[in-house]
Amino acid sequence: LVALGQGSQPPRWEDLGSLDVPVMLLSGEADPKYDAIAEAMFDAIPDGLRFTLPGGHALPLEQPEAVAAALNDAGVRAKLIQSGATV
Repeated sequence: LVALGQGSQPPRWEDLGSLDVPVMLLSGEADPKYDAIAEAMFDAIPDGLRFTLPGGHALPLEQPEAVAAALNDAGVRAKLIQSGATV
């Protein structure tokens, strides 16, 4: 993971605005570092979806129901359908 971890790869912030796929950003309210990163990414990604959930850094483990609810959100489904995905 050393070669793939955060900070070991070049930043790609300048490319976020050109994403043309559905993007949903989830972060935990108890993880201020990654919550701020998710917010900055959301500001740069056109038509992205953003959810701040109760919990910290390991949301799927800490809040599986909340993560599932975000994934099942009508807005997420609509964006997936719009992109041609089958839901």
